[in-house]
Amino acid sequence: MHHFINFFMHFVEHRAQRGPVETHCRAAALDFMRAHQRRQAMGNIVQCRMLGFFRSLRAFDLLPAGQDFRAIARRCLAEDMRVATLQLVADGGADIVKVKASLFLRHLRIEHHLEQQIAQLEQGTRGFAFASGLAAIHAVLSIFKPGDRIVVGDNIYGGSYSQLNEFFTRWGILVEAVDTQDIAALEAAVKGDRANGIVPAQAVYFETLTNPLLKVNDVRAISTVAHRFGALSIVDNTFVTPYLQKPLALGADVVIHSATKYLAGHSDVNAGLVVVSGEDLASRVYFAQNRLGGVLAPAECDAVRRGIQTLALRMDRQQENANAIARYLLVHPLVKAVHYPGLPGAGDQRLAAKGLKGAGGVLSFEVVPGVDPADVLNNLHLFRLAVSLGAVESLAELPCRMTHFELPREERLKIGITDELVRLAVGIEDANDLIEDLGQAFDIAYARYIDRHADFDVFQQLTSGGGVCLI
Repeated sequence: MHHFINFFMHFVEHRAQRGPVETHCRAAALDFMRAHQRRQAMGNIVQCRMLGFFRSLRAFDLLPAGQDFRAIARRCLAEDMRVATLQLVADGGADIVKVKASLFLRHLRIEHHLEQQIAQLEQGTRGFAFASGLAAIHAVLSIFKPGDRIVVGDNIYGGSYSQLNEFFTRWGILVEAVDTQDIAALEAAVKGDRANGIVPAQAVYFETLTNPLLKVNDVRAISTVAHRFGALSIVDNTFVTPYLQKPLALGADVVIHSATKYLAGHSDVNAGLVVVSGEDLASRVYFAQNRLGGVLAPAECDAVRRGIQTLALRMDRQQENANAIARYLLVHPLVKAVHYPGLPGAGDQRLAAKGLKGAGGVLSFEVVPGVDPADVLNNLHLFRLAVSLGAVESLAELPCRMTHFELPREERLKIGITDELVRLAVGIEDANDLIEDLGQAFDIAYARYIDRHADFDVFQQLTSGGGVCLI
């Protein structure tokens, strides 16, 4: 940027020597330079504050060994430049000189700062920023051609399911769902059956933690199976972020994030990010990004960048709260099952064995038969009824009618998404306040259950619902 400013001022002086230049043109040039100097001074202040943040990233193994975090801090301070063309008009308007500020070059784009940042955090070759998580998924899936077969986890986000089964199948992509926790079944699906005309899969698409049942997928094992048959391993890492797992280090080829969620973290931006492990994949994803045009605007890129600065702090608190809430739900008489991989027992060992440093801040539970989950959701005060997750505020939703409404009911029930399932995305509020909010909502749901079943033995009905199940 300094080179551009120096060149620009030298150019103005040079033009002034050759002929008269309007005074306001010189004034505009000087104002431009002074504005840049003010931004630089402010950037130096912010940069000093950011150094502590990047030291914390290194402490959590989010920066590669030997990486100069001061250089990263400088690169993360994106220039707030909104001008693409500067125009100097000579006397009489006869001589028009345009000095193009090369803001479209990737090294000056705010987008590139974010793309570099996520690539470094995921330890990948190159990152890409998109206007939403679904735009990121669309770009990745668009690298395949008609006739290619993709093996997909049988428990994925409803939007991903819809895009795969209702959009890409129209263009000749073959989609096969499989339980990615069953490695033998996965291997058979990826291998295909040439004798019966089923070609080997070109990719395996899955989520680190399944949504909304929070089953833990083994990235290393799945990627090994995919590579054995020449397929790509594509992981949606939204639920855990690079703070808790780096799938590329475990063998995955592509990592996708809905950055709307944990990375941005404040419910104020829609964004998607992709990181790839090699230059060939980078070229293919960049082609999709460039031709399809679903790029992330500069202001939104900066919002995600700022969110990442507090990712570790937020996620630590969200996991702590989620664990406390899961323990509370585990012993509540109106709760039939709790789905959270961080619960006591073999949870920590199971997570570590699959390359995870934590269970994240999302959990789900099922109410006992006869209790209407809407009676719980509609009477929450701190939890907000919304389909998102990963933000500072706590959210609650009913998957069968909200996040997974695209799935036919038969498909939902087949994979365990019942009509009684409630999903909680836990925020950073006080855990006791959140538990108290759930408790008063359960009390109302129980009272309404009593009203609806006045002629039945309530205790017998509830206890026959199946007790509590630890998933």
